Amino acid sequence: MKNPLVFHLLALFVFGLNFNAQADTEFIYGKVTTFLGDTYEGQIRWGNEEAFWTDRFNANKEYNHNIDFLSDKEIIQLKKEKKRLTQQEWRTLDDSNVQNDKSEYTFLHQFSCQFGEIKSIKMTRWQKAELQLRDGSKVTVSGKGTNDIDTPISIYDKKLGLIEIEWMEIDKVEFLKEPNQFKSAIGDPLYGTVYTSDGAYSGKIEWNTVVRVTSDELKGEQKTGNFKASFSKIRVIQPHRAGSLVTMENGERIYVFGTNDVNSKNRGIIVTNDEIGHINVDWSNFERVEFLPKRNKGKGYSQFKKPREISGTVKTKEGKSLKGKIVFDLDEQYDYEVLNGGSGKMFYEIPFRNIKRIMPHSDTNCMVELKSKKQIQLRDSQDVSFKNEGLLVFENSTNPIYVSWREVEEVVFN
Repeated sequence: MKNPLVFHLLALFVFGLNFNAQADTEFIYGKVTTFLGDTYEGQIRWGNEEAFWTDRFNANKEYNHNIDFLSDKEIIQLKKEKKRLTQQEWRTLDDSNVQNDKSEYTFLHQFSCQFGEIKSIKMTRWQKAELQLRDGSKVTVSGKGTNDIDTPISIYDKKLGLIEIEWMEIDKVEFLKEPNQFKSAIGDPLYGTVYTSDGAYSGKIEWNTVVRVTSDELKGEQKTGNFKASFSKIRVIQPHRAGSLVTMENGERIYVFGTNDVNSKNRGIIVTNDEIGHINVDWSNFERVEFLPKRNKGKGYSQFKKPREISGTVKTKEGKSLKGKIVFDLDEQYDYEVLNGGSGKMFYEIPFRNIKRIMPHSDTNCMVELKSKKQIQLRDSQDVSFKNEGLLVFENSTNPIYVSWREVEEVVFN
């Protein structure tokens, strides 16, 4: 007969593993405080879109302090290049008018990070907010041109159920570690493999750039009338004629058409994985998607680390080798920030923590090597073309060296 004490301890150990396995989940969780002082705690969905810690919060930075490190001469040259890029007559720009003047063009950029890297968001006024990151640093952002600010928030309060809160009612959002035995109120993440003309990509999936959980629905028309089904019932979607062939979990195949969920007006299929980051697949490159049960536990809030500054070696075309902290494109300086670029009809958002090296190949593109050794040719964005505003390299803590993008031979990250 088995020793009852050993059996009891084994049961506790197994139960403990299961209990702890549920402590971290990939769904956004936190506390929302309104201007009236009401507080709600539970699972959060940002607008009708972001639901996971790995989803990205996008906004615009209010000021770029890195420009303060540039000399007047460097500022003037950058402004002239900006004039030229916008097809204005830059040669008539009077240097005396731009000396020490950072108001004409302040080199502002977009702010982007994963929700799991944010400690709190404090609303300051309409379309403005102050983010506190996990290391305690703060950044003020605005919402012009993005939909993550001035958007309603849904919170599934653990006592009251679903509460929808308008942006103007919110005072602060604090992000918290998920409670033990947390259960999602909106289903599971969409997970699977997207097959494209450039290869296959596996990971979490966003359909039509909005849909990302199994309770979301695919909508369209079929021969017998309207079609509507939750993604939990769908196994395969494949473009066909002016719509798509949809394979249901019971094996039934249905031709669905009539909406941008299933035709060439689809805004894109996004795959998120740890190797690359975000891969946005255009419908013209899309061959099919196969939805699969997610095998591994997602990344919980406690698994996100404090941001690290980007560092490495910048090699110039003149043969110089500069080592130290790096500010890329006069903007990105932390490992959670992303390099943007296109490759054919694919568009990538790659966190700098995933990148080993960047090598400009021409005025319009560069080669990016990931730490996984995968190489991607990128173009069609400021980050990877002559529109890049250059790099700062801090060989010491106070006086960085500025390197224009046209001077860069290679950037190797630590």
